Amino acid sequence: ISMYGRGMTISEINAHLEEIYGLTFSASQISRITDRVFEEIDNWKNRPLQKCYPFVFMDAIHFNIKSNGKVSNRAAYVVLGIDLEGKKDILSIVIGENESSKFWLKVVDELRTRGIEDIFTVSIDGLKGFSDAVLTIFPETKIQRCMVHQIRNTLRYMNYQDRKSYAQQLKSIYNATNAECAFEALETLKNDLPEFAPALRSWYTNWSELSHFFNFPMEIRKMIYTTNIIESLNSQFRKVSNSRSVYPSEDALLKVLFLSSKNIMKKWNQKVRGWEGILRMLSIEYGERLEKYLK
Repeated sequence: ISMYGRGMTISEINAHLEEIYGLTFSASQISRITDRVFEEIDNWKNRPLQKCYPFVFMDAIHFNIKSNGKVSNRAAYVVLGIDLEGKKDILSIVIGENESSKFWLKVVDELRTRGIEDIFTVSIDGLKGFSDAVLTIFPETKIQRCMVHQIRNTLRYMNYQDRKSYAQQLKSIYNATNAECAFEALETLKNDLPEFAPALRSWYTNWSELSHFFNFPMEIRKMIYTTNIIESLNSQFRKVSNSRSVYPSEDALLKVLFLSSKNIMKKWNQKVRGWEGILRMLSIEYGERLEKYLK
């Protein structure tokens, strides 16, 4: 089970056991042994969650799964939260169809069913309808669109040789002192570089979600303005999946993600750096909304 959770395939596990111990197992035997974790997975997936998470990050990572002789793409919907003690936790991993707002609505609703009453900020990428899925369940939550995703999408409109220069220009927006200055920088870019204007349309359309992080001091801004924290988690999931180009089933994928997440979370026993100060900032911003969960 430990080897499976560290990314070894069934054939690699068998070869390792034979080399070290002289034991040979069939693929079905190894599969049955690793299937023992499903009871633990069910308990983990349905465990009660805390009532309030100030910061939640949501993203999906895609894998190939073989079903009925055909290989299709599936999304692992991953939710990471930071609780009121400043500790990170993987709240949910759900395997489903390709990433869609409809499925995200189901994922978010399950979080509420498991006990979450309030989320202050959700950091997401720019999937269409994603915000609606979150706000349908948690209407008081504020959405922060990932600035890195936004910049990548903007630079797609640029010639490759010009992208580095334009990326520098965009820094004047997200490095601004406040939202007002950031919007002025956006306007300046549009007026000074007319050829840039079409690429900036989505900035205007999504400005309220792109600029939410300006409401906070720098310590919180750095935490929420991108989804890097969950993309780092997903990169670790990819590492344990490098030896598998295709999974034989959704269950096989879920086993690997769950076991690897256990290994990852063992390293998450410390608070976010400077959490006491961040909590004081949140208290000023949210007042009674926060205080009722601290009692």
